[in-house]
Amino acid sequence: MEQSFELNEEHAHENQYFLFSLGSDSYAVPLLSIREVAEIAEIRQLPQTIDACAGIMNLRGSIVIVIDIAKRFAIPHAKTATKVLFVIECHEQLIATIVDQVLSVVEIPKESIDHKTLISGPIQAEFILGVARLSDKVIPLIGLKKVLEKEDLLDLTARKKLLDKAS
Repeated sequence: MEQSFELNEEHAHENQYFLFSLGSDSYAVPLLSIREVAEIAEIRQLPQTIDACAGIMNLRGSIVIVIDIAKRFAIPHAKTATKVLFVIECHEQLIATIVDQVLSVVEIPKESIDHKTLISGPIQAEFILGVARLSDKVIPLIGLKKVLEKEDLLDLTARKKLLDKAS
């Protein structure tokens, strides 16, 4: 049974973030950047696409490109991951990104976010919105739209638009 929930902007504000896991680490994305959170349904692979493209799936009648951001960042998935989708709108297309697990919704005050810290690691600095301090943890804030606006992923959305016109 497919479960999902759409986000209601009336109840969300700019200081709220989804805390999620990829591999053994935690990350966060702005709540307002996510259109919905959904369980993974059947994903059909597409030939000759980038490694990070898991394929396409039907999300309540809409064909959605699915990107595995763990592959995009060369991070191995956690073995016990439940894997869920963050669905966002990018260039007038719905795109889903696979994450290992949604941990919680957290409020991060602006003063707890450092926008100047340089990050080195599997996630390129251009995708990092900042680094948040949550109690004893340091959490990178990921800009999913920035990740999905990379040229190779834009080619996928152009390809999907052609598929949509053909059907």
